[in-house]
Amino acid sequence: EAGIRATGYLNGKNDDKIFPYLSDVTINNGLKIDDKLLSRAREAGTSVWFYNIGQDRFTFGYYLWKTKAKGKVEWHYQLASVDPYFDLDGRESDYMASYPSPDGPINAVWFEVAREGIDDYRYLKTLELVMENGSLPSSLKETLDQSQRFLDALEKDIPVELDKRNEIPDDFYNATRKTAADLILKLIKDGGTGKVEGGQ
Repeated sequence: EAGIRATGYLNGKNDDKIFPYLSDVTINNGLKIDDKLLSRAREAGTSVWFYNIGQDRFTFGYYLWKTKAKGKVEWHYQLASVDPYFDLDGRESDYMASYPSPDGPINAVWFEVAREGIDDYRYLKTLELVMENGSLPSSLKETLDQSQRFLDALEKDIPVELDKRNEIPDDFYNATRKTAADLILKLIKDGGTGKVEGGQ
């Protein structure tokens, strides 16, 4: 009521009971993320964020697009227990997305994979934005319809249950990104002239 936004990092099986009291919920799979849980968050009027749901391309890209989440937090960028290059010298493992060095940061493999996921997300959001351009010529109706069918099928194919992400074939990622890129190019080119009607 005071206009103060509040969030909580939630991972307990009954934590969804406090959704209505938060403007943003930051959840991980301790709540067993599924369509019902996301619906409860929407009904409570809260925005969904994720944390620690995976250091992989899927959760940084297609999953965020599918769930319409506001964002994702993955611990940590640099949290070394003692020596970041020796994983057995502290109470816990070193959580490092990027390692320090005299020559500059050295990214971990998962950090590069996360970047790929973010790029996947950008392709899908770009396609959606281009499709929303009301000044596209009517000659592109077939391509618009094709783009909508692509997004509808993609939304249906991407699982909400994180346990099912391993069922996605490896060739899905680059093939899907290429399809999105091809559709974007078709839509922004007006009959092959390279111009977009009503814009740049």
